[in-house]
Amino acid sequence: MFNTYICMKTDRLDKGVRERLLDTAEVLFAADGYDHVSIRDITRYAQCNLAAVNYYFKGKQGLYLDVFRHHMIPRARRIRDFFWKRIKSEKKTTVETVVRALTEAYMHGPLSQEEVEIHHKLMARELTNPTKALDMMVEDVIRPFVAEVSALLRPDLKSISDEELLLDVISVFALILYFTFGRLPISKVTGREYTDKYRDKLVEHVTRFSLYGLGCNIKDKET
Repeated sequence: MFNTYICMKTDRLDKGVRERLLDTAEVLFAADGYDHVSIRDITRYAQCNLAAVNYYFKGKQGLYLDVFRHHMIPRARRIRDFFWKRIKSEKKTTVETVVRALTEAYMHGPLSQEEVEIHHKLMARELTNPTKALDMMVEDVIRPFVAEVSALLRPDLKSISDEELLLDVISVFALILYFTFGRLPISKVTGREYTDKYRDKLVEHVTRFSLYGLGCNIKDKET
């Protein structure tokens, strides 16, 4: 998949050198990890001069961080924007509508399967060997998004402390993220492919399970 994706991206030579480097570096960093990708590898696939990495990014580390600035963070913001679009379409904001909108933002959101796979692989590598990129993701996307969801849930969850609410929201995110990015093991265990219909079922499952965990009731629905 990654070789195909590299070819697809770098064949579009109408794109500028900087954009080709970002596209190619993201794929290679996700596939092989930062330490196993050289500047020469990146420039070869991006079909550009070896000096271009230093010219545009001041080295490999700068390129890696810019992959997060210009690809990973904007991708995460697209999910966040999708969530808010769903929330604003609801007549009333409840715990159920918030959890469902959040689940749908990942399960039926704006990212293609290709983007989901690359995003997951690169983020998993970053979590294993954290760098400044993780701090960027936390400060620019993760912390604000968690705070926004917490604020939406707070009016209906007044009996719990701020710390409990924070942990509850993180737990909901964790469940959603696993069902989004853990598609392969889930498919192998369940024997189900991630079709639109099955994703609908998973949205219902994650919403129901999360509401029980939050101490809320939801009417059982057939899926």
